[in-house]
Amino acid sequence: MSACLPGAARAQDSLRVIAEFGLTSDYTNQIYFEQTFDSTAVTGRLSVADPRARVVAEAITRLFGASGRWTLDASNVFGVGPTVLRDAGRVAAGAALSPALKARVEGEVDARRDDTFDSRREDRRAAGRTSLLWTSADHATGARLFGRIEGLRSSAGTLALFPDYDYKQVGLDLDRFGLAGHATASYAYGTRAFPDTSVRNYREHTLALDARWQLANPVRIEIDALGERRRAPRDSALGDRFVSTDSELRLLVTRGEHFEWGGLARARGQVYDAPTPTFFNAWIWRYALIARVIPEPLSRIEFRPEIELLRTPRFGGVPAGTGAGDLAAVANEEYDQLGLVAEAERLGEGAWWWGTLSGGHRRYLDDGADPSDLSARSSFWYAEVSAYAERRLGAGLRLRASADGRFEFHRATTDNLATLDLTLGLRVRL
Repeated sequence: MSACLPGAARAQDSLRVIAEFGLTSDYTNQIYFEQTFDSTAVTGRLSVADPRARVVAEAITRLFGASGRWTLDASNVFGVGPTVLRDAGRVAAGAALSPALKARVEGEVDARRDDTFDSRREDRRAAGRTSLLWTSADHATGARLFGRIEGLRSSAGTLALFPDYDYKQVGLDLDRFGLAGHATASYAYGTRAFPDTSVRNYREHTLALDARWQLANPVRIEIDALGERRRAPRDSALGDRFVSTDSELRLLVTRGEHFEWGGLARARGQVYDAPTPTFFNAWIWRYALIARVIPEPLSRIEFRPEIELLRTPRFGGVPAGTGAGDLAAVANEEYDQLGLVAEAERLGEGAWWWGTLSGGHRRYLDDGADPSDLSARSSFWYAEVSAYAERRLGAGLRLRASADGRFEFHRATTDNLATLDLTLGLRVRL
């Protein structure tokens, strides 16, 4: 909602143009085992590596500012490389209709052609949004009515990561701020149509709650909850007829200025109208303890020992008469996981960096013992790392870097997996 409020650009009552040139390089690799066949005979698994690298030059232009009660923010990113061509533009305009009422209109387009992975991806996406924001005189209460349309089309004969679709949504946000905290509640209704496969058309209702509240000094409660009901008119659209939820509750206790501790509980679940061995009911439960060190206001270091459980109650709700093999495949998805997460973040003048390191063990309740069983699940140890850094180097020069990696060491070594993604970007303001 704050996007419609007056800011630095409004204070200037003028328009500014910023132009930047950037060079971005990324690398991705996945190492895994692939089953090999000789006619109908299984001959073993072969270790496969799939490294890919690309370089993209980017030209970034931005126009923003204000004049009277109007605000404008428009930008365009054009990227070109040996295997990539992309053009993404966005424009947003706002108007203060009164001291309490503001309107905003946004539009964006994104067109790309990508040949990096030996299969051409070529698609175009366009979206439009409009909103009306009301804020009380004391700025403690707010409401936002919004609407959104979006469409995507892939070129014929190219790789379609997402099917062509048309999406429409309307909704309402309510905000309440107080000395003890704040809460935001949202409701949205949307419809998605697929021109090439109308059987999958669906409608959805979404409810969300985000709240941070000081129960009593020094105890604070934080709630993030999301619920969705999706209905498809055709009964054959089994995967688009369900109720899902993702809710997390955190209880934190502050000790002085530099330390807080507590715990969290998170539940994620999906329950289908008509479960099948492919689309079955499943719940993931996560519990963790939190220890957070805050050396300064814009820095934190956090440790979380975690327990995660996946369950498929009553074989995921599949109908009576389902074959024993399908029942076993559903039950084999259940696991217990123990992990430890370390996370750190720092926001300073001209720099921002964030990183997380985690590791642990996942034990499948029916640990597959036969390496030739392609549907078997084998327990494993894992290590995961994610990091992001952005730093201003001076003279209009900025550096951005990110890294993501996951490594799995399975009891059945032929299931071992390693993935790695690295990105390095440099931008200079002209």
